[in-house]
Amino acid sequence: DAAGPFFINYSISPRGGDAQRDAFLDDIRYQGLWEANVASFVQERYGWDYHFCHWHIFDFTNHPTGNPMDRDGPNYDPELGAWNLDVQRRAYMIGDEVLAEFLKLADEDTIVMVASDHAFVPCHRRADINMRLAERGLMSFDPVTRQIDLSTSRTYTWPERGSEVFINLQGREPTGVVPPEQYAQVQDEIIDALVESGLAKSKGEA
Repeated sequence: DAAGPFFINYSISPRGGDAQRDAFLDDIRYQGLWEANVASFVQERYGWDYHFCHWHIFDFTNHPTGNPMDRDGPNYDPELGAWNLDVQRRAYMIGDEVLAEFLKLADEDTIVMVASDHAFVPCHRRADINMRLAERGLMSFDPVTRQIDLSTSRTYTWPERGSEVFINLQGREPTGVVPPEQYAQVQDEIIDALVESGLAKSKGEA
């Protein structure tokens, strides 16, 4: 009630033109200032010893703008690249504005920390990780449904988790098939399968 309504997802992606960009930037600015206003309200009303929050601004900015602004990308266009780089700059300016509001809440005894959960690099190629793991005997599929067969597969992935690979570990997963003593070995096999995929293909092994 004190800070106004809150939303998780932004109304539009920063692509397609200036109007879409401006609407997106307005959304992320509102959301960031909302979090700062909530922190201020809670501090004034109740006080706190420790406050933390998560703001997804740069993740939502990077995904649509990272590839187009990559000068080494196969379809790089200087004008489009400059436009997307400008979106990045504006997002960081909004980030600075929101951080300034949080800094107003800090006194000389307050420690303020800003952290990123991951970096971001352009990605111009796609790979079928599941098929690569299957080629190396790390993943198996049900012959009828073509879904991952957790009763036999040493690894599995979740579509909503992108390219993350999980080990089907005994004692952790209900269908675990990998003994704990083999966990590190399977980790190495996964890494080798993914890192060496280009080399293996050149040797006719994949």
